Amino acid sequence: MFFMLSGFIISHVYAGRLAVFSWRGYAVFLWHRFARLYPVHAVMLLVLVAAIAGMQALGVAPNHPENWRPEHLPWQFLMLHAWGPVEAASWNTPSWSISAEFLAYLAFPMVLVALRSVKAAGGAASVAGALLIGLAAMFTSFGWGLSSSWIGGPAILRVLVEFTVGCLLYRIHRATPSPSLAWDWCGFGAALALVLAALMRASDFLLLALIALFVLAAASPAGWLKHALEARALVFVGRVSYSLYMIHYLFVLAFNRALIALAPVAIGPISYVAMLIAFSAIVIAGAAFMFRFVEQPAR
Repeated sequence: MFFMLSGFIISHVYAGRLAVFSWRGYAVFLWHRFARLYPVHAVMLLVLVAAIAGMQALGVAPNHPENWRPEHLPWQFLMLHAWGPVEAASWNTPSWSISAEFLAYLAFPMVLVALRSVKAAGGAASVAGALLIGLAAMFTSFGWGLSSSWIGGPAILRVLVEFTVGCLLYRIHRATPSPSLAWDWCGFGAALALVLAALMRASDFLLLALIALFVLAAASPAGWLKHALEARALVFVGRVSYSLYMIHYLFVLAFNRALIALAPVAIGPISYVAMLIAFSAIVIAGAAFMFRFVEQPAR
């Protein structure tokens, strides 16, 4: 969803500005995107470096020592780690996606050129479908798993295809009628189908198609789905979602260590749910702090 939604939003904001290519416009675009991604990424890396150094000074071994290799740090700080210079995701593991995402930003003007002749909704839908089918065929033929493709060729192929599909979804959105209640029900149906397909462990590529449909539907609702998506709590979490995404891994590590420490203690389902709620609240509070004091001022 992240890569498709990104292609949709970047097209919405920048496609008109970059319709006629200029190096100055391209440089401004990349600077804006760098300012969006890099500060939180760099701060979280520094926090993790300090945390691992502190643990080592105290004689506490971190979980999965292979995830904290110093030789990976230069590639991490350059935000190039998903492009293939390292053999595995490490440090702030979720940051592989923003490394791959910046590659999609670099390619965005070329995507616009490639899609220049695709204007009608039907044509855009056909190309998007063909790209997803081609992605599925490539991953199947090479034996790659979509949910573990974080480094090198698989990650690059995945982000470029899904980002381009997002760009095509925006073209479908622009070419279709104005918001209507039909999109509300389409979005609800896609979300329900997505949950059911995930519970049934359906193919990841079916999930991609359902995510694409949901992103498209969520852009044009006119009734109850529109009001639900405009709820203040959801808008707030959406606003801090990048910071939340980038900090959550540190909290997950801490939460897992707490569970290990509590292993001898019987944890019932009610206690576990209470812990998950508390964990979620802490992560959202941490994301709000990161957004307020790092992400916003740095941008």
